[in-house]
Amino acid sequence: MSSTEINAILEEYDAYIMALSSTMLATHQEISQIEELAQQVRIKFWQALEKQSIVYHKAYIRQIIFHEITNLWRQRRPEGPLLLNLEGEPCYHYSPLKYSESSQDPADIVDQQEAAQELLSWTACQTTKLPQAQKHAMICELKEKVDDLSELMRVFQRNHLTIDTFHWPEFEKAKHNLKASVSPARKVLKHRWKQKLG
Repeated sequence: MSSTEINAILEEYDAYIMALSSTMLATHQEISQIEELAQQVRIKFWQALEKQSIVYHKAYIRQIIFHEITNLWRQRRPEGPLLLNLEGEPCYHYSPLKYSESSQDPADIVDQQEAAQELLSWTACQTTKLPQAQKHAMICELKEKVDDLSELMRVFQRNHLTIDTFHWPEFEKAKHNLKASVSPARKVLKHRWKQKLG
């Protein structure tokens, strides 16, 4: 692909890169950090386009952003919430209903919704594959942390699991024992997330 063609593609998707970068870094980041992330994404996207033919540009851009946020978080540990936490795991505080104010294009909002939905769906799918105690613990953890509980219930239903019956045990000792399963469950999800990012 020629430089002219690559430039045209980058220009076409530049607003999408900026909007998604802003959303993925959430609303508490400095604009310079958002611009830095967007620039890294542009560079990686350019390099990828030079090497191969990419059919689904937006999906590819989302993957680059997820990967770059992981790297950024490891280097900086910024104060505001990211899509990924300190260990490089998906961060479940992210609300699919909170979008970047800089995104004026309804199509960008839809794309941001899709990215958030994709992450939540991936998490639900992987959680259903965990051993029973870890699955129970992670579902309870997610129910506490995800902003939109109804959406969480829907994504689990699509994975053939009803989560409204999953609760922390009433007795403190049983609750403590179940919470001990959160850490190994997170490690499994972290490992699978790294594999997904390649």
